Amino acid sequence: NHCGGIHLLDEATGEYNVAYLEKHFPRGGVRQVECVYRQQGLMVAPGNPLSIESMADLTRNGLRYVNRQKGSGTRILADYLCKRDGIDSASIYGYDHEEFTHTAVAALVESGSADAGMGIYSAAKMYGLGFVPVCEEQYDLLIADYAWDTPMVR
Repeated sequence: NHCGGIHLLDEATGEYNVAYLEKHFPRGGVRQVECVYRQQGLMVAPGNPLSIESMADLTRNGLRYVNRQKGSGTRILADYLCKRDGIDSASIYGYDHEEFTHTAVAALVESGSADAGMGIYSAAKMYGLGFVPVCEEQYDLLIADYAWDTPMVR
């Protein structure tokens, strides 16, 4: 591959992408291009009738959460927030229910099968959901040095 997207949070520093580049490309070979920033947050029912404002609120009895799959940037963020705030993820009902896309999570919230799920603002908007912002996520492109001057990249 010549290029790819990256949006991975380093739990140790709270920064996006830099630690992963240093770990996986210690000798370089790629260029990081700042691409976009997007809002990550909790997707909830319209009007947020259950007053969900944070991951801590998801520990309340009766609330149902739907998660992204292990290894996804969104799951890393959810794990980071729980760890940072001293929340045992096992106390969040549904934390182990995994979906593979933002829209799959949004669809479950919209259908009433879940009360909240972490995802991007555009997925919440697409499904007419409420959205509680958690962070601004840095989404970058990595481009292999050998491809930098190719017509595809230009």
